[in-house]
Amino acid sequence: MGLKDKLGSSYSNVKEKIKFRKIIIKYDDYEFDLTVRIPLKHEMEDLIADISLPNETRAKELFEKYANPIRKSVEEGGEDFLSVVNKEKEYIILDGNSVKQVANLTSMWEKKVVRYFHLLKSETDVPIDETFEQIVEEFSEPIVKLIVDEIDKAIKPDYNTVKKN
Repeated sequence: MGLKDKLGSSYSNVKEKIKFRKIIIKYDDYEFDLTVRIPLKHEMEDLIADISLPNETRAKELFEKYANPIRKSVEEGGEDFLSVVNKEKEYIILDGNSVKQVANLTSMWEKKVVRYFHLLKSETDVPIDETFEQIVEEFSEPIVKLIVDEIDKAIKPDYNTVKKN
């Protein structure tokens, strides 16, 4: 006898429905709703572990993209401009942040966006499997951030929710 059988028919009737949560995206005067699949505990642990590490290939691409214009400026600017760059030129420091760190964080953000959007349930039941580039072609940056924040609230209980229970 499985757990759902032990819990009874009222649970069996809602078992599939409680795997999803509706979120409302509000932006200025506009509003739309999305449905998010709530990951199981082990899926959530895997998700968090995955988005906590940068995609090394993407981070290297981003580093080159961000660092090359600065390297060019160093070459053109000469010795005075070198104070921005450390001796090995591996870490370029601007306003206290290394370009390598920014590239890693950007890579992690892109991965989080993709993984979170893949949790959305489409109205046509076609899996949402778009890449980061496809997502940002469809939505502006503030909307992407808003959607990710709302998904985050839906899949992770906050302190007040946990305290109520």
